[in-house]
Amino acid sequence: MNSDPTAPVEVYRAARPKRAHERVLVLRAMDIECLIYSVGAETVVAVHAEDFARAQEQIDLYERENRGWPRPEQLPEVLSEGGAGVAVWCVLLIALFMVEGQQALGLDWWGNGMINTDRVRAGEWWRVVTSLTLHADLAHLASNLVFGALFVGIVCQLLGTGLALSSVLAAGALGNALNVYVQGPGFTAIGASTAVFAAIGILGGNRWRRRKQSKRGIAVSMVPLMAVAFLLAFLGMNPGDEQGGKVDVLGHLAGFLVGLAVGVLHARYETRPGPRAQLTLTLGALGVLALCWWLALAA
Repeated sequence: MNSDPTAPVEVYRAARPKRAHERVLVLRAMDIECLIYSVGAETVVAVHAEDFARAQEQIDLYERENRGWPRPEQLPEVLSEGGAGVAVWCVLLIALFMVEGQQALGLDWWGNGMINTDRVRAGEWWRVVTSLTLHADLAHLASNLVFGALFVGIVCQLLGTGLALSSVLAAGALGNALNVYVQGPGFTAIGASTAVFAAIGILGGNRWRRRKQSKRGIAVSMVPLMAVAFLLAFLGMNPGDEQGGKVDVLGHLAGFLVGLAVGVLHARYETRPGPRAQLTLTLGALGVLALCWWLALAA
């Protein structure tokens, strides 16, 4: 060890900067002066030679006290993702509500865009997408705006704006397709509720898949699924959120189940693309929606 008591001596080294910064906080809390710097891809914490023994003791004590605790899930680095996703969700639904309500371009947006089991089975697949943007009245729209902003925003925070929006759109459309398969002839439905429940499912599936990161047992890992099941029941009983005042419970359940599978897959492969990919996915989701509406109005 260097004979100079003021010379810096390495006391800790880590590949993750966060771990090094945690040790720095511990040392500073004990009034031990320290330095932190990078050496290649690693982060180094150093102290004066005269403080080395005490610093090492405090770091060892900190590590012993925290050994065995479950690792907290990493928060997304970009905390603005949720706000951007909510803005896209709200602007899109409000704009299309105004357009369809005024029958823009003299077209029957409802007739061409709603879920109709007979027409979808006849090949008009785009209805499973376009119906997600149709709403019966302001109350119906407001319900999906509020709950959608909440759950879609959280999914965006978790996965990033582009991946979240494209996943919610895809899960909502697949939920509608599943609903068409189980419903009888002549069934019709509109509303973004299926996509909202898909977002709830994505959150539940993601958390369920990540339950192994916790050492608190299976009972605690069940909490997110119980929470989304409660929300499924609570929101599903909201009267008048579908055409004709009838609640499409099967549609809600289908969206939730598809979202659950999507959430598990995202957690399994820990998917979170970079900014450019997120932008591409956002534009892709909007492009798919625009294509579906073009096909619906041109039919």
